[in-house]
Amino acid sequence: MTFDLKTFLPYRLSVLSNRISQRLARVYQQASDLDIPQWRVLAILASQDRMTATQVAKAASMDKVRISRTVSRLKAQGLVRQEDCPEDGRARRYQLTEKGLALYQQLLPRVRACEAELFSALNEREKTTLQHLLDKVDQQL
Repeated sequence: MTFDLKTFLPYRLSVLSNRISQRLARVYQQASDLDIPQWRVLAILASQDRMTATQVAKAASMDKVRISRTVSRLKAQGLVRQEDCPEDGRARRYQLTEKGLALYQQLLPRVRACEAELFSALNEREKTTLQHLLDKVDQQL
């Protein structure tokens, strides 16, 4: 039985995801000191305000410990603030500060331009199909 790793979809998606993340990182690292986890947390909090570490971890598909470390670094940079969660006294909710939101808004056009460049080889129909296929695989998980 032969196994061609180059055609094994989970491997290809993982490698592609890593390459895309590294390419995007070069874009936002030129204008900020953010690393990949920090950018992800910043983007997640920009899209949904006041999230717990558990919610951020789920949205980012990262472990809670890494999220906590990342949030601590973002807080130290003045990009994120925390508040007590009224529903759960043990939990904390996080949100972007004005500085964090301003940085996100500054970086977003650059990140979107990078995305457009990455997918410029696809026409609109192919992009829609790709989104649909990724959604189907995601739902299967």
